Amino acid sequence: MTELQALKLKALDATTNGIIITDTAANIVWANAATAEMTGWELDELVGQNVRVLRSGMHAPEVYKDLWETI
Repeated sequence: MTELQALKLKALDATTNGIIITDTAANIVWANAATAEMTGWELDELVGQNVRVLRSGMHAPEVYKDLWETI
């Protein structure tokens, strides 16, 4: 890892915004500490899970449909 890459990773992990990186199948490959704080999940529990585990059940299915069509 280059010095610049390490600096970028440090910045992503230090932000108070939750950040999740997924693969093309929506499986979580990386998440920052803020994500763990916001969700109550441990980072090692999140990695490998599909982002569906974070659904709150408080939104209509159309919200998720629109989200996935957008991304």
